[in-house]
Amino acid sequence: MATTHVYPSIGQYQRALRYPQIAFKNLDPILVAGKPVETAPNSQDLWKSSGGWACVFKYETFSPKKLWAVRCFLRSTSDYANHYRKVSIRLPNIPCSSYFLEFRFLDKGIRVDGNIYPTVKMEWAEGKDLRDFIQDNLNNKNKLDLLAQAWVKLSKDLADAGIAHGDLHPENIIVDDNSGVNLKFIDYDGLYFAADGNGINDEIKGVLDYQHPLRTKLQKQCLQIDYFPQLVIYLSIVAIAENPHLWQAYNMDNTEGLLFSVADLEKPDSSQVFHVLSQLSTDVARLADEVKKICKLTDFSKIPSLDDVLKIVTPTPIDVTDLFTDPQKNKQGGATSGASQSVDATSLIIRSKPIKKGSATSGSSKPIDATSLITGSQQNANQNSQSQSVISTQGTQKINTLPTSLTQQTQKGSYPILVKTIAVVSTVIATTLGGLCYYQYQQINQVKQQIEKIRLDKKLLPPKGNKPSLSVELQNMMNVVKGKESFLYHDIEQLVSRIESQKSDFEKDINNWQSRVNKLEGQNGSLQEERDRLQSKVNEYEKYTYVNFCNKTSSKTISAGFAYWDGKGLRSRGWWNIEPGKCMEVSLDQNYRGNLYIHGDDNRGESSWGSGDTSFCVDIVGPFAIENSDKVSCSGGSLKQVTMSEFAVSPGTNNWDFNDKDSTGTSL
Repeated sequence: MATTHVYPSIGQYQRALRYPQIAFKNLDPILVAGKPVETAPNSQDLWKSSGGWACVFKYETFSPKKLWAVRCFLRSTSDYANHYRKVSIRLPNIPCSSYFLEFRFLDKGIRVDGNIYPTVKMEWAEGKDLRDFIQDNLNNKNKLDLLAQAWVKLSKDLADAGIAHGDLHPENIIVDDNSGVNLKFIDYDGLYFAADGNGINDEIKGVLDYQHPLRTKLQKQCLQIDYFPQLVIYLSIVAIAENPHLWQAYNMDNTEGLLFSVADLEKPDSSQVFHVLSQLSTDVARLADEVKKICKLTDFSKIPSLDDVLKIVTPTPIDVTDLFTDPQKNKQGGATSGASQSVDATSLIIRSKPIKKGSATSGSSKPIDATSLITGSQQNANQNSQSQSVISTQGTQKINTLPTSLTQQTQKGSYPILVKTIAVVSTVIATTLGGLCYYQYQQINQVKQQIEKIRLDKKLLPPKGNKPSLSVELQNMMNVVKGKESFLYHDIEQLVSRIESQKSDFEKDINNWQSRVNKLEGQNGSLQEERDRLQSKVNEYEKYTYVNFCNKTSSKTISAGFAYWDGKGLRSRGWWNIEPGKCMEVSLDQNYRGNLYIHGDDNRGESSWGSGDTSFCVDIVGPFAIENSDKVSCSGGSLKQVTMSEFAVSPGTNNWDFNDKDSTGTSL
């Protein structure tokens, strides 16, 4: 069991960041020359955000000119440093690295009250967090639709790369819509790589308003830790896009959850949210019903991905006339297109038929008038159905849909009674066969889903090479439907055995790649040590020059000043008041190597320290910074020429003591 360590408080970090030359001295050459960003000019309040494990400060540097997020830990486990070292090595080399920000883990990152703690230095993410983006675009359905599409792609890309974020909620997702809709992740504390297997403890459970009820009991990390939050976030986006009134109705300005709460996910049958969603469009209602079922799963490993759920709730439409077509003719002639393509009247009837849903039980912890929410979405549905009616009449092939046309023509004597009878019977038969074939197609879809479920349960990879794919096998099964043989569950066992036959080959490949990865990571570890060694040398050359003034006198408060060569002349600065027995470290604000000229006065001006090696101009009344102080006219007012002692300094800390003897050697 990893040990949890306690770190400084947010207030302690904030006080340390006020003095970056001390907080980052000899630790980070970029941050030491920057400053924290305030919420408003001269507000004395730093920009920050915090969570259960860390707090983040917005930080500005000038070389390079850039904004950073400095992440300071409030608590962590003993494996934390190893986790971030691993993440920093792997992230730049993954296929979906575009979803992650440039960052560096600093094992020795910040100095607080004399102690050094780790930090993460990450580039600042431009954009808005997911919650703010949705709120700003409540009345822009197009933007929210693009967001939903981007979320589906991101979810699939992560799963394909074998990566889970581990703590998905709106504050950890940044949306930038300057060019399309681009998503970025922040907070990599719970990042999981499938290559690590099931040996990583699941310590960061995330915000429970987005997590499956079983997440709190999960012991080890796995890819499924992201599946349920991805479903919840996607369902929330598409539901709000369809009915923006949900935002105010569920007071999302003041809740941590996005549409759903912990109570909704733990008791979906009594959730009013699920009841309201069941009354929206068919697609949203089906998706909500699937999420409702998933909430009740008792095996965490059975949670499906967003991509798999969308395949279930939005099946690919087919033309049922294909079931009566000779596949050989299709191969020879190819598919028709444009206006000449045959119209499948049966499929049009089936798709336009409304689906009747049962009403869900109400009584959630969030009371709301469901009728007012449903009205808006029904109006949208009516508008959509009207627009579809217009579109359907725009094709080049005209279909007479008037119900009395056949009767009228018969009454005029255009057809014999036998032709009328044949036409009516043919229509009934065609409709019946069409319905039967559609039913068979639905059963084929069920078989396909079961095959996919078997593959996922056994964690098998799809076959490689020229061996038949699942889609080819399913097409063969559809060909069986067109013949005389029964198709239900036909050859499923044979299919599974073919998939399993590939398991050993793929396991060998995976083991070979894993050994190569381990070898590369070992090399990276050596390179990391070499980089750290070189970085320490770079730090020696890049660090600032400091003078540590110490007052060794018994009773005198000394005002210290100094001058140094800036390339044009002596630049003088002062004063720093140092009490007896105290020391004060002063920075030259640069990497300076050469002679420093020091002068000291007691607070009454009775004694001075400076051997007379040279002299420079000071202001005896208040603080000063004078260029060419060895050449300027130093007369009148509060200006005065003083003597000083020469002192050789180099980058780093240089100690200078003021003793109980003045510049003449007289004891004080």
